[in-house]
Amino acid sequence: NVIILKSITIDDSASILETIQPETTMLCIGASFTEGYGTVGIEHSDFKANDTTCSWGALLGTSLGFNVATSGYAGSGFSKGGSGDSPSVRISYKYMDADIPRDFRDIDIAAFNIGSNDGDMSSEDFIAAASEMIDDLRTRYPDMLLLFTTPFWGTHQSSWLAVSEKYADDAKVIYIETIYPQLVGHPTISNYRQYILPDLVKKAKKSLFCLNNDAVNTV
Repeated sequence: NVIILKSITIDDSASILETIQPETTMLCIGASFTEGYGTVGIEHSDFKANDTTCSWGALLGTSLGFNVATSGYAGSGFSKGGSGDSPSVRISYKYMDADIPRDFRDIDIAAFNIGSNDGDMSSEDFIAAASEMIDDLRTRYPDMLLLFTTPFWGTHQSSWLAVSEKYADDAKVIYIETIYPQLVGHPTISNYRQYILPDLVKKAKKSLFCLNNDAVNTV
C-alpha cells in the first residue's frame, strides 16, 4: 500500500518539525530475540504475539536515534537453521535470500545477538564460528562497527568473553554483556521497558560513543 499526503492542516499556534533522516544506520542480526518473538504477549505458540518493532534491536536503534533494520530467524544460531527452513547465521548474515547477497556497504553498525540456540555447540566451535564471521566482515567492511551482545539467557557467555578478548585491540569490534537472570522465557515489551532497555541503552552509549560513566548517566 502507498499513502500519498498532499496537504496537512494545523492549528495557528502549532508548528511542524522538520523530518530528519538519521545519519547512522544499524542492522541487527540474530534469532528469536531479534525477530521479536513473544514481545507483545506471553502466548508464545501464538505468533500474533510477535512484533519486530518491539525487539531489542529495533528498540535500541530507535533509542539511540539510528536508522535501524532487523534480520532475525527464530531458532537459528551458528550451529543450526531456524524456523521456516531458514539457514544458520553462518549463511543468513551473508545473504538476504537464496543467491541474494546481503550488502553491508551502507551499514554503519552491525549488531548481533547470537548463541541462545547454540547450547549444544562446544565453546571451541562457537568461538571459531564467531571469529570466522568477524574476520569476514572486518575484511570486507573495514569501517563498519561490529557490536555483539550476550544472549539474554547467558548462553555462551564465556565464549563471547573469549571472543571479546581475542579482538580487544580492534576498536571496531565491541562486546557488551547483556544477561538478565530475572528473565523467564522470551522478553515481552514490558520486560524491555522495565529492565532490559535501560541497561542495554546505557551500555551501548558508553561503548559506541566512548562516554564515561558520569556522561552516560546524564544522557
